Amino acid sequence: MKSIFIYILPILFFLSACEHYEKENRTNEEQEILFNIESRSNDIKINPDDTIKWVRILAFDPPTEKCVYNKLFRIAFQDSILTENGSKKLVAKVAFRMKLDTIYHFVFIANEKSDPDQTRLDRLAALTESNTMSELDDMSFSADAFHKDKPIPMTTMIKNVRITATAAHSINQGALISGPIQATLERLGVRLDLTLQTEIEEKKNFLKYLNVCNLPKHVPLFEKANNGSDINYTDTRIPPRTIVDFSDNTEVWNVSISDEGKNVWTWKQTHIIIPSIIFSDKSDEAKAIDLRVTYTDPIFTEEGISLGINTPNTTYTEYYDPPQKPLPGEPYNYTLPHNTRLELTGIIKEFNIILNSIKVSGWYNKKDVELED
Repeated sequence: MKSIFIYILPILFFLSACEHYEKENRTNEEQEILFNIESRSNDIKINPDDTIKWVRILAFDPPTEKCVYNKLFRIAFQDSILTENGSKKLVAKVAFRMKLDTIYHFVFIANEKSDPDQTRLDRLAALTESNTMSELDDMSFSADAFHKDKPIPMTTMIKNVRITATAAHSINQGALISGPIQATLERLGVRLDLTLQTEIEEKKNFLKYLNVCNLPKHVPLFEKANNGSDINYTDTRIPPRTIVDFSDNTEVWNVSISDEGKNVWTWKQTHIIIPSIIFSDKSDEAKAIDLRVTYTDPIFTEEGISLGINTPNTTYTEYYDPPQKPLPGEPYNYTLPHNTRLELTGIIKEFNIILNSIKVSGWYNKKDVELED
């Protein structure tokens, strides 16, 4: 009987060693993973603020938060998908290899080349295993990266993604999901749509500039730090940015007939792109981004409005009454989170301009206070 055990024990040790080797080998084995980088519409030519030209993908090891993957991809949208609500989106597929049965935090940063200041983005490109996720907290895009003629910087983060051998994945220990990992990036900018109207034709000729003042110098990659705390936006601001120069005589005014039979001249400009901004004291108007209108008409003084997602009722009367307070229970909030759309109409009168209340919505939809796309 003892002689039988002498033969069995080496076999058991051998099988155990094989199993251990197989598990270790499986962990070191790499599997191609596929990401779908989604735009937000089916035509990025019509909607240039959906354009994604470059995506940097970073992977971090959750226990140590060390950077284990870092690569910049040139994006080419090739496929179209139908979303759950029936709309279409363009999709670019990105593939690379990662270890099987391993959990990662993935970070996506799009359109970093929109930023003319490469100082901080050079740090981003240099992230290796000697760096951790916390170093992303003090990286940012400069305000110059946000312009209607540039692809808008975007980011997203997907944590706790497990890569499996079956070309599938799970997130936060959930059920297996087959197919590519979906990555929808969030714009770090704010869309501003402006309309000006007047029934006094000569008044439109006195408009000189529309300026945006008090813009932040930098926009962090994320609104929250890696540990969930608020990121401290710098209080450093850049000089006013002229978004419309009416003196160049290229601005188009359209005339229509009002319900009262009067001529109404209307000027519109949509998709003015400005940086987002968040600060700890949301009711501090001094930190808000301002929209300023300047004139050559000596009767007018410079008019302005502090932008925000829940600012006061900003409608002025013809007698320069101060703006009304917000409705009860609605405190001032002068911050502008990522991916927000603001709509504003100004009515030019005989002695002033009436700035109507700001309408806040998602980037394309019209739902009030709906900040999702």
